[in-house]
Amino acid sequence: MSARLIGFLSLCCFFVAISTAHAASWVGKWVTAKGAEVECGDTECKITKGKEEGEGKAGGAVILKDLNGKDGKGTAKMHMPKRDKWGGVTVEAGDKELKLKIGKEDRSKEIVWKKAQ
Repeated sequence: MSARLIGFLSLCCFFVAISTAHAASWVGKWVTAKGAEVECGDTECKITKGKEEGEGKAGGAVILKDLNGKDGKGTAKMHMPKRDKWGGVTVEAGDKELKLKIGKEDRSKEIVWKKAQ
């Protein structure tokens, strides 16, 4: 292999490594549309301040569990307080937003949480 080709391939690998290292993640602090603060780890999200509409418990209440996926996209179970059940959601993290999609494609509802400052 020529030195140019090796240099080019090394540069490509470097850019791929940088772009995947900064992939969006749901891990962190988020603020719901109702103003509650939520902290998400690798597998669940808990309310840390305030409360979500319909949630009797505030601090420490788990509202997302069984988070599963990679690169900021995946699935989870979300607590539905009106029915007191857990329902399936898809999760997609961006740099400043966490989108939760509830339901099937034809009748889905999207909830957006903002990244906490």
